[in-house]
Order: sequence, then C-alpha cells, then structure tokens
Amino acid sequence: MLCLLGVNRYAGVVDKRPATGSQEWWRQHARDQTRPAPLSVDRIIEASLGIIDSEGLGALTMRRVAAELETGAASLYRHIESRDALLMLVIDLVWGEVLRAAASSESLTPRGSLIRTAHCALEVYREHRNLVPALQLLPVGSPSSLALQEYILSLIDAAGIKGRKAILTLYCLSEWVIGFVLQEFQPDIQREEGGGFPALLSRLDPEIYPLLSAATSSAADISVYDEFDFGLNTVLDGLGF
Repeated sequence: MLCLLGVNRYAGVVDKRPATGSQEWWRQHARDQTRPAPLSVDRIIEASLGIIDSEGLGALTMRRVAAELETGAASLYRHIESRDALLMLVIDLVWGEVLRAAASSESLTPRGSLIRTAHCALEVYREHRNLVPALQLLPVGSPSSLALQEYILSLIDAAGIKGRKAILTLYCLSEWVIGFVLQEFQPDIQREEGGGFPALLSRLDPEIYPLLSAATSSAADISVYDEFDFGLNTVLDGLGF
C-alpha cells in the first residue's frame, strides 16, 4: 500500500510522482505520448523533407516548417539560420539515405557495389524527386556527402584504380549519376506510357527522318533503368573499371 501511494519510506517524505503502474502513472504516460517532442535540428530537417516531398520545393519556408512543427518561425531560427542552410541540411540527409542503402547491400565485386550505389542514388532521388532541382546546391563538404565519396573511393581503390585516375573516376561517375537524375527526375516531368521520345519517333515522317523512324520499334520498350544502366556501364567500361 505504501508503494501504491508513492510514499518514500526511506526518506520519510511523500513522492509526488505517481507510483509506477498506478492509474495516474498510465494517464501521465498517455499525456506524454501526445506531447510534442522537443524541437531539434533533426526534427526540423525531417519535417522539411516531408513538406518538399508532399508539397514541392517552393513550399519550403521557415514559416511553413514552423507550422508543421506547431511552433513559431523564431524558434526555428534558433536552430538553423536560414532557408538555404535548411535546404542544404535536407540534401545532406538524403545523401545519407543513399549511403545507408548502398552500404547495407550484400557483398558484391567493386564494380557491382558501385552499380548498386548508383542505383541507390537513382531510387532515393526518384522518391524525393521534388528535391532534384536543389541538387545544384550540393553541399559537397557536408558529412554525408564526404562519407559517400569516401565509400565510393574505397570501391574504386578496391578495383585497383589509384591516384589521379581514382579521383577522376569519382568525378566522372558522380557527374553521370547527378546529370541523369537532373534530366530524368525533375518534378514536373513525368514519363507516361505511350509518351516521350518513342511516341515522338512514331509520328515522324520516314521520308525525312528514315533512321529515326526505323528506330521506333527498338525505342518503344526502353525504360529509364535501361538508359541509366547503359550509360553507367559504358562509363565504367571506358574507365577500365
């Protein structure tokens, strides 16, 4: 009974906290579960990415994020100094997603792991396509970006490519992947069945464009992944990887 009343018999005082397992303890636990978590940089970044994913890059403002977190914009500025800084942190978070996905894959050859990493980047940015226009603000010195580059260089090194060629290989592969993502996954560009370049080819006058018209049947079933893999493997072959 003393325990249920929350009496501290050793100190001789009544403990005002509800006794563990009591009805009041469970009610307080329920209230704590619905209470907003303390504001943190991580919460701000995650909320910002959610807004970008659902509403678009243009919707990202400090006021909008503050509203999402049920706080004032001034509270956000105590953690992150500007929208640009916030956007760079969001991009870094996404590069972290790429790294975690790539590094958690099963053991492959260096080339296989590199292709896997490129596909992880493709899939992550397909999921976060509204963020794609901001790739031009790449925080190349951010923690996740540096960790990802270090991981890719470890694969290049394991393939026996060293020194100047190693860093040029890193640059070349990074530019291929980012360039492809920028072209294919802009938020307003959606590939629809029966549309795009194959549809254009089918409407061409074969007398004016005989070679393009002849390519219609070959281009009809080419997917984004076919294009990506062809280009990526061509780059790797050219690098002697």
